[in-house]
Amino acid sequence: MEVIKTISVREKVDLLGRLLFYVPYVLTKETIKTTAVAIQRGLPLKEFLVATLIRILMTCFTPRQLLYINGTTGQTYQAWIEREAETRGMFPKQDTIRLPDGTSLHWIRKSENKASKVVLFFHGGGYFAPMAPEHLNLCASIVNTCETTKSVAVAVLEYDLSSQSQYPRQLQQASLALGHFLQLGYQPKDIFIGGDSAGGHLTLGLLSHLMHKHPSLPSLSLGDPLAGVFLISPWVSDDTSTLSFNQNSWVDMLPRHISPNAAAWLISSHIQQAESESKQGWAIPSNADKEWWSTLAEIVTDVYITVGEQEMFRDHVIIFANMLREQAPRCKVDFELGEAEAHDHMLVWEMLHARRNPALERLLKWFGTILKERDSSALVGS
Repeated sequence: MEVIKTISVREKVDLLGRLLFYVPYVLTKETIKTTAVAIQRGLPLKEFLVATLIRILMTCFTPRQLLYINGTTGQTYQAWIEREAETRGMFPKQDTIRLPDGTSLHWIRKSENKASKVVLFFHGGGYFAPMAPEHLNLCASIVNTCETTKSVAVAVLEYDLSSQSQYPRQLQQASLALGHFLQLGYQPKDIFIGGDSAGGHLTLGLLSHLMHKHPSLPSLSLGDPLAGVFLISPWVSDDTSTLSFNQNSWVDMLPRHISPNAAAWLISSHIQQAESESKQGWAIPSNADKEWWSTLAEIVTDVYITVGEQEMFRDHVIIFANMLREQAPRCKVDFELGEAEAHDHMLVWEMLHARRNPALERLLKWFGTILKERDSSALVGS
């Protein structure tokens, strides 16, 4: 894995040129477009302008430049621990472990004591942008909300970005992280897995591996279903021909080219072709034969999926959620469409320091429901 601490002189000159000339042009064009569409649709302008700023960053800079500007996921975690952890009630010291292959897991928890439940979280960013501080805010909210029922800790996986390694490296790291939890003594019923955008994609890849062993990875057996899986605006397809892609490209957080570009950067063309022809779903979930997901209830029985009404991924995610309900009927799929929300809108509300974060509230309500149901089942069983 290559850790990008700096970029070449040529890349720095290119970055300066983009900042001086390309960014102002794109900023002006995209702001005008977003403002016009938001007003026409009656959408909250401030929120969608924030989404536009993120879209501009993803449009104007290369993956290496984004990593150079933002720093690594580990650096973001370190800064968040120093500035935010204590005020949000979290353990105010860096709490990072290294997996056998060198991959880092960053803990967000109340104390050093072992929690009764654990969440394995995969951050979004198209596999080319590192974690944002707002991702850690979400993790802290999960810990604080669930604490009333059970002690919960969140572990954030610092997986390789596409500028560092190609697929299936990220899937290997996710599998190692889950295996680490099992080695710590956690039962599958004590483990939640989920993420946003690309993190949702990685979650689905891991579920696919648990159902159908990936040929490049060691097998990983659970024995019993996981506590739950959550998918926030998950990337499930590289297709850009849907109505939602055409309708929402001017207001969404993501640039229109994100799906094909992210797929090209992450997955080699021969692997894409081979999996597509074989109807396998490790790399692109929607490419799999529908029967691929028929044994999902053996891996997890509770799945939460949310997507924004105003985002490009909307149609693909709706189709995918309906397919899961049809092909895995023993798996309870809770689906929610966020009205007047763009891609990963709970991050937008976090960036604005909004008094309410409706998308996050819906997710936390699902967590609370699952934990209470598990407690009730345990009491009945005893």
